[in-house]
Amino acid sequence: MNLIGRCLNTALTVLLPLVGIAWVLRIGEQFGLALVTQQTIAIMLGLASGAAFLRVPYFRTISLLDIVLAVAASGCWFWYAWNFDSWMLLLAFRTPDMWIPGLVALVLMLEALRKVVGLTIAILVWVIVAYGFFGNVIPGFFQAEVFKPTKTILYLYADSSGIPGLVVNVIINVVLPFVIFGKVMEIAGGMTFFNNFALALMGKRRGGPAKVAVVASASFGTLSGSTVANIMSTGILTIPLMKRSGFRAEQAAAIEAVASNGGQIMPPVMGATAFIIAEFLQIPYSHVVIAGLVPALLYYVVLFFKIDAIALKENIAGLPASEIPSLAKTLRQGWFFVIPLGYLIYLLLWRGYDPGLAALQSTGILIVCYLIQHRFRPEWDKLWALIRGSGEEIVPLILIGGGAGAVIGIMNST
Repeated sequence: MNLIGRCLNTALTVLLPLVGIAWVLRIGEQFGLALVTQQTIAIMLGLASGAAFLRVPYFRTISLLDIVLAVAASGCWFWYAWNFDSWMLLLAFRTPDMWIPGLVALVLMLEALRKVVGLTIAILVWVIVAYGFFGNVIPGFFQAEVFKPTKTILYLYADSSGIPGLVVNVIINVVLPFVIFGKVMEIAGGMTFFNNFALALMGKRRGGPAKVAVVASASFGTLSGSTVANIMSTGILTIPLMKRSGFRAEQAAAIEAVASNGGQIMPPVMGATAFIIAEFLQIPYSHVVIAGLVPALLYYVVLFFKIDAIALKENIAGLPASEIPSLAKTLRQGWFFVIPLGYLIYLLLWRGYDPGLAALQSTGILIVCYLIQHRFRPEWDKLWALIRGSGEEIVPLILIGGGAGAVIGIMNST
């Protein structure tokens, strides 16, 4: 049973980025398979919900219970995608074949959210969803008019103002391509390049390792847009270096956390919120990038000077020259990482490209540059790691987007 579960988990996880890429590039239309946005969102929610149950099983290994719940969670969303065309005409009748799968899909999606994201967010979403059903019995200011239960279920399950709405749409069309871009950069050795680049620039300076954390996090943040990805990539190097050079353990952790947190606001690839801002305000993403540039730079400038003040006060020197990589050698070995980043900025700011398409095109440029650098010797294990790793990173994003869609739907309906 564990083997079946692991195989099913792999299939669902791998399909997530592949379906997302196919949707962004409109590959289905070339073969006469024209899906609307809500159908694609439902498919992605089904894949993510199913993968979550198998990724975090209830027991030590994957059991029959996990497999059954994963199949049910996926199947209910696939059921909506399959019946989308006919339901658009019949949804007002709210028949059991509509709302029962909707109820199962909603409950299991929120349980999947709890598994991969944590109890706090899941409880928050559950409370708001419960408000959508029982808000009319709350006295005073918070009393709300609510739909009939079956209507609320279908509003969340099948309406574009509910779960299959704007937030998940942005994650699929924009965030997913940038996750893939960042994953390719990571697998190709981008974090090593940025770490060495920061070491070569800042390693010798006062409090050098902490300043390396700032430069490396700012550089890698231009591509990742994620605090966690930043910490996992740059923190592995910078935290031990900071502790060895004289920073206290809690100082090293705090500096890396604050530096990596800036990755979410560092253009051109910022956190998911930046894309949602552009979508809500109906403005080009390039406008959000330009508006975010000065605050992001000020964030890192202030952090840099704060670190310098700590290093001066505690007399923390830089690293010895023997531990500093050559800047020329670093640039010679990692030149190809700069090209896709420049191309991405060109597409976003000068050509006004759709961000998702710009990210996938830049990913293609990065792959070509990587193959040229390695004399066209593809490494199939890295390709598999790319697809599998991208899917694993997308699962929580899709489920968080689904939870946000439920919250938005309840706020609208009440």
